[in-house]
Amino acid sequence: MKNKTMHFLIPIYAAAMFLCISSCGRKSGKGDNLTFMAWGDVYNKEFFNSLVRQYNKTNPKVKVEIFSVNRSEYYQKLVTMAAGKNLCDVTLVYYTEYDLLAFKDQLMPLDDLINGPEFKDILPHIMPNAITDGRRRGVLYGMPLWTWTMNMYYNKTLLQKFGVGELDGKWNWNDFLNVCRKITRRDSAMERSFGTGNMTSGYWPFHEQLLKQNDLSLYSPDMQRCLINSKSHLPIWQYLFDMGLKHKVVVTKSELESVASAGSSGQGGAFGSGMIGFSSGGRELAGMFVKANLPFTWDVVKMPTDKKDAYTSLNAYVGITKYSKKKDAAEAFLKWMAGEQGQRLITLRRMDIAVYKPLLYSSEFENMLGMPKMNILFRDSIEKSVPSDPSFPNLQEFRDTIKNQFELINEGKRELRHALNEIAAAYDELKE
Repeated sequence: MKNKTMHFLIPIYAAAMFLCISSCGRKSGKGDNLTFMAWGDVYNKEFFNSLVRQYNKTNPKVKVEIFSVNRSEYYQKLVTMAAGKNLCDVTLVYYTEYDLLAFKDQLMPLDDLINGPEFKDILPHIMPNAITDGRRRGVLYGMPLWTWTMNMYYNKTLLQKFGVGELDGKWNWNDFLNVCRKITRRDSAMERSFGTGNMTSGYWPFHEQLLKQNDLSLYSPDMQRCLINSKSHLPIWQYLFDMGLKHKVVVTKSELESVASAGSSGQGGAFGSGMIGFSSGGRELAGMFVKANLPFTWDVVKMPTDKKDAYTSLNAYVGITKYSKKKDAAEAFLKWMAGEQGQRLITLRRMDIAVYKPLLYSSEFENMLGMPKMNILFRDSIEKSVPSDPSFPNLQEFRDTIKNQFELINEGKRELRHALNEIAAAYDELKE
């Protein structure tokens, strides 16, 4: 009977041990190491491993041990670990992940740290917007690591095929539509081409940027109402959905499944097929396209605008777990990452944009990939950017609601006004 009991308990014990090992927590470091959780997909894992290696070479009092989690699983992993108060000492967080931890009181406030003597030579060089955007209810919970904004990539080879010359950035949204119309062809399976990818698959930074071009925001100033169904918003959403439903210049979901990605790894995405004219995105796409060695010529141009240029910035942050027992070591690691040494690694090894401003004017940044025009465009865009929309604890659930409603519109199952009203009503329930 004793042996049977032991056999029964072994798998339970093994499962418990697995959970302990697979969680970061305060006990997972080797000895007295500082634990650091970051994205673990191929591109990001390589970078963060190199970041930690370089820091450990500086012989800190406490070395860093990295805990990698695939990007697709990252948010849910944070939810689970936060619920069990088992986060790493230091955690990389993007905007929705940042809200999850900041609003749930999982991260240590950093205002005293950055305003103290340790940061007096660093803080003046960090982009002010990156600090402002990191405040929740007036408190900073994360140190900005890099920043991001978007412009418009285009397939020069495809545009030239249809008589469209090089774009100079002096264009509006009607010009954009006309080019998309000109290059869209569905006559033959062998000669298919599409103006652009889907621009209404959910609410993305692209939409936020478009709203700000028209001096609009998704929320009222007091965050009490979602304005997506307001009269001033309607023409923008109508234009975007008309691109696909009326003008037919957007590659459809069924068509997208048959559009081959460039290269065996698919690094070029749908744009890499050579069949799509435009793709909006950040500077990281340039790195992906170069790595994929796309079989056509491409370039990047500023976003079309009817009224004014407008850019929003999104930031990646590193936060210190509120219950970490290694706060001094964590603060030292944050200082190094936010300072010139850590930020130089971002400048040299990532296509994201460092928040340490002097490096944006370095030759390393300007000449990266041998594309100074592109690098300077993104630098100038970041310099002009404003922080993204305010946030709230249920942001991820709200974005899921928008995505679902937009999908119903694209499938012809819901009228635009009805869907926008549903989104606004959902916000009333989720905002608290």
